[in-house]
Amino acid sequence: MCSLLVLVVPAAAPVLAQQASFQALDAYVEKAMRDWEVPGAAIAIVRNDSVIFARGYGVRELGSPHVDENTVFAIASITKSFTSAGVGMLVDEGKVAWDHQAVRHLPDLQFADPWMTREFTVRDMLSHRSGLERGDWLWFGTDYDRAGVVQHLRYLRPVGGFRAVYGYSNNMYIAAGQMINEVSGTSWDDFIKQRIFPSAWHDPEQYQRP
Repeated sequence: MCSLLVLVVPAAAPVLAQQASFQALDAYVEKAMRDWEVPGAAIAIVRNDSVIFARGYGVRELGSPHVDENTVFAIASITKSFTSAGVGMLVDEGKVAWDHQAVRHLPDLQFADPWMTREFTVRDMLSHRSGLERGDWLWFGTDYDRAGVVQHLRYLRPVGGFRAVYGYSNNMYIAAGQMINEVSGTSWDDFIKQRIFPSAWHDPEQYQRP
């Protein structure tokens, strides 16, 4: 639909074409929010290295101000995509390989089964196939830092075969973040900020608010 709108706008008016496309996007987002009963959302569109659109819709919660492009939401598991991208960058740089033993880069990573410790790879870490219990009690509601979570992974019990079953794991992504720390010498937080969210993207002057 957006493409059609652009085609019917004269080539001499690219700004109007972009505005028309964004109007179509507004209608799409608002319909999706109604269909899914979502009270509020914020959307940004990045083209190359520039944010070309940023807008909020609805409210974060009943009685709260309207959402805008600066409204803070809980990020949840979107951080997993940051972590896997960060690991991929280290792979591209030749510092890590997908099929390296994970313990090679994260010595504190140990499991109850020594064989699994030896065989567990970087690829396994990001694939939700450890076969271990989810074990969210390790990080949720405890005072363990990330290193502490990694050190306690050896106490997780198997609930299926290694590489034989799918089992969602927050803990393995915590371990992957610690591996980024070990390999890069930079904390996960700083690595992601510097490599995935360059400071220019945070500058509100870098994009227009339609």
